[in-house]
Amino acid sequence: MKDILFKDWNYKENFEEHPLIDILIDESNGAPILDIGCGNGKVIEIFNKVGIDIDGIDPCKEAILLCRGKGLKVKQSYIKDFKPKIKYKTIFMNDVICSLTNIKRDIKKVCGWLEEEGILIFNVGNKYSLRHIFKYGLNNYKGISIKETEKIIKKNGLIIKKKIGIGRLRFIKPISAGVVYITRKI
Repeated sequence: MKDILFKDWNYKENFEEHPLIDILIDESNGAPILDIGCGNGKVIEIFNKVGIDIDGIDPCKEAILLCRGKGLKVKQSYIKDFKPKIKYKTIFMNDVICSLTNIKRDIKKVCGWLEEEGILIFNVGNKYSLRHIFKYGLNNYKGISIKETEKIIKKNGLIIKKKIGIGRLRFIKPISAGVVYITRKI
C-alpha cells in the first residue's frame, strides 16, 4: 500500500480548538495516549504542551522524520507491525480507518493495546453520506457504513460511550459526513 504523505492531510492550523482535544484530555486522566496516524505531530505537540505523555505511530517515513525533528516520541509503523511496550488508557485515530487495508484485523489489534476500560476514539467517514456519494460515487469511497462500524466495535469488546456526527448533516447520523466514536473496552 502506498503511503499517504502527511503534507496532503487536512490538519487545520487551529487544531488546538478541535472539540476532540478536550475529550482526549478528559478521557486520558493524564495517562499515556497513543496517536495512531500521527501525521505531522500536531496532536502530540498539543498534549506535550499540557504535560500529557503521548506516543505516535505513522507508516509515512516523511511524517516520522518531521515529528522526530520536533523532538516528538514517534515510531514509523503500520498497525499490523506495531508492538507497544505498554497498554494505553486512551488511543486516538483521526482519519485512519479509511486508510486501513484490513479494518477488522487492525481494530482487533488496536483493542489489544488498550488497558481494561481503556478508551478508543476514532472517526469514520460514512460510506453512505450524501457528501461521499456525490464526490466519489456509491462504490468508489473507501469508507465503511455506520452499521458495519458498530458491528466491529461490538465484536471487539467495546461499547459506544458517545457518537458525534460530522459535517453539515451531523445530526442525521445515517447520512452525516461521518461519525466520531468514543468507545470503552469492557
